Amino acid sequence: MISEIRNHSELKKILVEDCNENNVEATISANIDKADFVILKIDKYYNSLFLADTPKSVDCLIVLRCDDNTFRLFIIELKDIKNLAGFSVKEIYQKFNTTLHNFLQERFNDIFFSNNYIIKDMKLLFVTDPLNLQNQTYTMNQIKNRIQGTKIEILLLMRPFKFGNKYYSISYEVPNPLIQNC
Repeated sequence: MISEIRNHSELKKILVEDCNENNVEATISANIDKADFVILKIDKYYNSLFLADTPKSVDCLIVLRCDDNTFRLFIIELKDIKNLAGFSVKEIYQKFNTTLHNFLQERFNDIFFSNNYIIKDMKLLFVTDPLNLQNQTYTMNQIKNRIQGTKIEILLLMRPFKFGNKYYSISYEVPNPLIQNC
């Protein structure tokens, strides 16, 4: 899948080295060989189409090859915001919806739904820190308590997305999550 993406006439134009946007990023572990992953800038793809009504899409798609030659997908939206008013739940949800349904299932289903590849699992990550959690030491349970009742929790509780025969929900991460090997 990785070499097919690297050689695809449209997808190779949106390959990037890093998944970052305005001081927020998702970092690939140094233990992962560069040959085992690709990073695609999904919003760059949609902007390049010059549509009258450009669909909202996430920032990055990371395709990671696992040791057993299956794949894990990371669909990532990055937001550098200082407070919870800095994003719309509906807009973020729509970005993931466009990426999963239009990009993966419709436009590039020949790759992402090919019988040649097994997608082991997928992570949908919303990466932001409007509550300034990154600069303090919190356990995951404390972070869950801090986001309780906020727009972030509303986003996480929205209807899961169906991809293939599995369902996936959006997860929250403070910047800059480390993408680990499978």
